[in-house]
Amino acid sequence: MIIQGKDGSLVLFYNNKLISGFPLGYHKYERYKTQSENLILDSLRKNKTMKDQINMYKYFCDLIYERKINNQRISGLDHQKFCACLLSLVRLKVIDEDDAVFIAPRKKGKRGKKFIQYL
Repeated sequence: MIIQGKDGSLVLFYNNKLISGFPLGYHKYERYKTQSENLILDSLRKNKTMKDQINMYKYFCDLIYERKINNQRISGLDHQKFCACLLSLVRLKVIDEDDAVFIAPRKKGKRGKKFIQYL
């Protein structure tokens, strides 16, 4: 399900499959990118090599992808972790941003057109 915020939605894809969506409004796209950068920095502080980080992020993304394919439940926390892992892979230039991230503008409401008749 894609949740719409006041500024639109951040929609995430993995292997050409829609995985999750996040509202944009109070939380901007820059904040989601900052979370991924903090994840990378924390892993480096814990002496994880870049190769280990990439493998770990890919493994988690593959795990969530398999759960989505098999119609299994994915918790909200797992969606947030997936967002951080996917954006970390984008930041490390493993995945192209255009293939994984789509920023959807706010959907306009359905309003009937008013007919004004002039005499």
